[in-house]
Amino acid sequence: MINAENCGKLNVTVRADGYPICPHCRRVVHGVRVSAETECKALRIYCRQCKQVFELHIDKGQCLQGPC
Repeated sequence: MINAENCGKLNVTVRADGYPICPHCRRVVHGVRVSAETECKALRIYCRQCKQVFELHIDKGQCLQGPC
């Protein structure tokens, strides 16, 4: 897993396979997958496990190729 504190604007943890982890319940959210081409600002993601909504901010290819 990639730590959010080391990633600039990335505000949630993203696993190495590209799936974000909910900051509330720490479960994998399978509805969205981050790839090297992904770029988003304030993408609202709903966690089906804990019923919370969180926002994903990511620059193109951020934090997928190793250490930030």
